[in-house]
Amino acid sequence: MKYFAVIDTNVIVSALIKHNSIPGKVIDFVTTGEITLLGNFDILDEYEDVLTRSKFSFAEEEVHNYLCMLREKMVIIDSQKCEESFIDLEDVKFYEVTISFKEDQAYLVTGNKKHFPEKAFIVSPNEMVEIIEN
Repeated sequence: MKYFAVIDTNVIVSALIKHNSIPGKVIDFVTTGEITLLGNFDILDEYEDVLTRSKFSFAEEEVHNYLCMLREKMVIIDSQKCEESFIDLEDVKFYEVTISFKEDQAYLVTGNKKHFPEKAFIVSPNEMVEIIEN
């Protein structure tokens, strides 16, 4: 089965910090094609902005290769505006892309579910892995 997901930046960072982790497994599903990554240019910009922050000390080449892989795997979606309210306005773009995907069920994978409205399609990395493996 094929799955579609928007992946929050915190999952991307966690996967890069520790590849052998649940977030790393989610990214593995992206690289193998089991998850089709959905996003837009604002999300790609945030990935790059966060991954290049000095506090993470990621190697420049590692970040470049990781971002190239994500860009290659991502299907760009034109997002619609939503009426929901958010704790962190930076999270809105992830939600809007998820609700704008009309071809099939899309998930929003995040380590901060409390920052989003309570919706069945908003899942933790662990829940996403369970969905795929079960």
